[in-house]
Amino acid sequence: MTGPPLWQRQVNRVVGAVGPRVESVTARDEFAIAVGLARTVRGTLRRRYERESRRALHLLNLPAGSDVRALRNQVASLEREVRDLGKVLHDGKAGGAPRARVRPAR
Repeated sequence: MTGPPLWQRQVNRVVGAVGPRVESVTARDEFAIAVGLARTVRGTLRRRYERESRRALHLLNLPAGSDVRALRNQVASLEREVRDLGKVLHDGKAGGAPRARVRPAR
C-alpha cells in the first residue's frame, strides 16, 4: 500500500476538520487578550504562592527555594575561586616563579 501510514491519515483527517475552527478562534484579538491576561494572572499567583510558601517554611525554620538557590550560587563562586587559586599555584610552581624566602627563627 502506498501513501502515508494509517495513523498519519487519521491525524490529517482530524486536523482538516478541527484546524479551520481553531485558526478562526486563535486569530481573533480577544484570544490574544485572554492569553495575555491568563499569563499575567498565572505569574501573579505563582509569585504569591512562592512568597507564602517561603514565609511558611521560614516559620518552621526550614530553608526556602530562594535560600537554597543563594547558597548554591555562593558555593559555585567559591569553587571558581578555589579553581583559580589552584591554577595560580600550579603556574607558579611550573613557571619557576621565585619563592618567598622564609627567615629562620632566632
